[in-house]
Amino acid sequence: MITKIIKSFVRVLNKELNSYVKSQKIPDVKSLNYTHSLIKLYDRTKNIPGHIVEIGAGSGRNTLIFSFLIKKNNKQDIVRYFGYDFFENHELFEKQNADYNIRQIKDLLRSSDLDDIAHLVKGDINKEIYKFEKLNLGFRNNKPLISLIYIDCNSYETTLNSLNYLKSFLSKGAHICTDQKKIAEEVNALKKFADENNLELKLGSDIDFRSTFCVWDK
Repeated sequence: MITKIIKSFVRVLNKELNSYVKSQKIPDVKSLNYTHSLIKLYDRTKNIPGHIVEIGAGSGRNTLIFSFLIKKNNKQDIVRYFGYDFFENHELFEKQNADYNIRQIKDLLRSSDLDDIAHLVKGDINKEIYKFEKLNLGFRNNKPLISLIYIDCNSYETTLNSLNYLKSFLSKGAHICTDQKKIAEEVNALKKFADENNLELKLGSDIDFRSTFCVWDK
């Protein structure tokens, strides 16, 4: 009886705590761990020549984090962030109950003075990704280089198509990372890509960065 009362009390307490955290806009441990993971990932790639490309920018959370890190490290004159996504009005988001509005993300970038660093590409990634080279934003000698590809699109086909096209722009040592650790469409696609290109598929640690990834060594 006492055990049931304690469990019930803990559930209520957790509910009240979560409500307070949200109302005060206090980041929870999960959010802090996620941000820490991206910081560690950026630290691993910040001295590798090239830009950051995200396949599946979604809500723009990573857009802000990566753009902030670029500016914080005084790389804004040579490094850009490119984020690809449908952003809104797509059947996939209805299933995920997501509401990604590119205008709101751009407004937030502008208010944070990061809009010159981040470039968002709205539309079907399977089509838009092939126009990457033509963007010519911050590219040296009109040739793009990539230091980091971050994948969070929940699509095997989109991941594989994007990687097969973008690999010609990867700098030696560039990282290709997924948002998931083990089981996900993009993880399966990255495994396929790694096998086809003789790359070692690795798993990041919780104390470093949480991601299934490989390093381009060509």
